[in-house]
Amino acid sequence: MSLRKHLNFMNASEILDKVFHIYKQTFSSQVGLSLCVCVFALVANIFVTPTLFMALGFLSFVNVGIPVFMVFVGIIFLWLFIIFVNICVSAFSFLAWQSYSNKRADLSNAISSTLKSLLQIITVSLAQLIISIPLMIAYYFIAYLVYTLLSAVSSVADPAAIFSLPTVILLFVVALLCFFIGMVVYNLTALAVPIAIFDRKHFLNAIIDSYYLMKGEFWLILGVRTVFLGTILIIISSFTILSWVLVGLAMSFVDSFAPNLNILIILSTMVLFLINIISYVLVLPLVCSFTSIIFFNQKTKKEGLDLAIKLETLERANGL
Repeated sequence: MSLRKHLNFMNASEILDKVFHIYKQTFSSQVGLSLCVCVFALVANIFVTPTLFMALGFLSFVNVGIPVFMVFVGIIFLWLFIIFVNICVSAFSFLAWQSYSNKRADLSNAISSTLKSLLQIITVSLAQLIISIPLMIAYYFIAYLVYTLLSAVSSVADPAAIFSLPTVILLFVVALLCFFIGMVVYNLTALAVPIAIFDRKHFLNAIIDSYYLMKGEFWLILGVRTVFLGTILIIISSFTILSWVLVGLAMSFVDSFAPNLNILIILSTMVLFLINIISYVLVLPLVCSFTSIIFFNQKTKKEGLDLAIKLETLERANGL
């Protein structure tokens, strides 16, 4: 009898099926948490953006170097954003774990466990920031080269000559390469948060363990993750296209039903915003749960996690 029959390994299709199963099983808790996350992000953005512009205005008034300030603030905000994302991943991971280990979904417990793991989340977020800095520098130089190319358009007699077929192909290859490198780095560090909150690892130790947990199957997991995220992107795009179709239909009846075009524009903007929020609320749990299921599956392969779950279930059943 093969080891596969004893240990609950999942292939790619089974992983995706498990993600949607957990999503369906804990739908109310997942969507409730996702709604709280989106509302918090919206409120934070409302307060952060004006504050940043006020700071820039003040620095401009006192003649302080804005570029240096922007780099510093950019790094700090990126770190805070990574922490925020990882806190969300942590909360969804605890919800996924409750379902995966045959426990009742408890949102308050997931939030409480996330707060208890806050130190690990912060240190892992810092490690992810450090690892991503070389990638950001590379992206900056690529963006600068593209900007230089676009600036050259205005200085030639025939701007179309700049965008010849070889140039377009080169830009496409560069964009594809940037996307590929970004996905590799993301996949490399993706399991760091579950490792930090479940195995209580800090800083680069969680990143190293993330690599070793995927070692031997890194490219397979990267492929499955790319397909999954591509599917999620299509779903979000479908919501956006649907909202634009609705706005287009409304605009076509403007003369008959809405003589005030300004009111229609405001209503259309509100509808677009609402549909986008709904799409993100529904999709966010899927993305976070996917990473959790990958982690559980790899722990099963490497450390027999499912046997530990079965043992714990038996202990609970026997009152131990």
